[in-house]
Order: sequence, then structure tokens, then C-alpha cells
Amino acid sequence: MAKTNLAIGEQVNLPEVLNKKLESPVLQEEVGLNTQASQNGQAVRYEEFTVKHNADGSFKGIDQEDMNLTSQATATKKPVRWDEFSLKHENNGKFKSGIIQNEDINDNADIVASKLAIHNNYKKNATANPSATANTDGTTVTLMPPTITSPFVTS
Repeated sequence: MAKTNLAIGEQVNLPEVLNKKLESPVLQEEVGLNTQASQNGQAVRYEEFTVKHNADGSFKGIDQEDMNLTSQATATKKPVRWDEFSLKHENNGKFKSGIIQNEDINDNADIVASKLAIHNNYKKNATANPSATANTDGTTVTLMPPTITSPFVTS
């Protein structure tokens, strides 16, 4: 490795040192490749890169182990394998017809069904439907304050 600290009065031929550095190969430890990259910003060795990438840099794909798909998904926010998903879903993601059974419906499903029924009864419309009494006046009423007699006024 090149000498990096010089004593006072020691001289260095800068072009010679730079040329040696440019012509010599970069060592793994000089760019942090003496350990496997395990976080952002760390350099990656070719053998690490080729595990998931092709020689042209394109991505090879994701394995089941990478997505924790080695066991069946039993909780929310876990990835689901295609063989699990396709049991109850079509290719477009919709449920297969007749696939929902009583055991698939939880106790709160009747509330959801009621909301859907109400939603289907009341449709949104871009134009307002005026009331039958729109633009009609009611009976005229005269408003007058009540007459107050003051106990301080004497006649």
C-alpha cells in the first residue's frame, strides 16, 4: 500500500505516485469490499451482484425464499404464493363464482351487506332534483313585536 503520511521535509514525486495509483488495480479493502455489503451505500463485489443480476445488469427475478414464501401465509401483510391465491381468485383478482362459503364470512358481514344495500338504494347524481315546493311562496305573515307596558309610565 502507498505511503500516505510524510515527515516534515520529506519530498514526494507527485506525478509518479499518481501514475502508479492509476495503473495499479484497486484493492478490495480500499473500496470497502473486504466484507459483504449489508446496507445502503456499501460497495458490492461481482459475486454478490451476480446472485440476483445477469451480466448485462438486468434483474434475474425473485425466489420464493426472498419473499418468505416457503410457508403458507396465515396472517395479514404476508406475501401469498400463486397456488394459494388461485384457489379462490380468477387471474384478474376477482373472486371465483360461488367460492365464498359461510366459513369465509365473519360476524360483521351483515353490517357490510346493509351498507351495500343502502348504497344501492341511493344513487349519486350530478344534477339536483328540485323539490315539488321549489320556487313557491308560503302564506304571508306579518311579524310585529309584542306590546309592552312599562311599570314606570304613569298616565
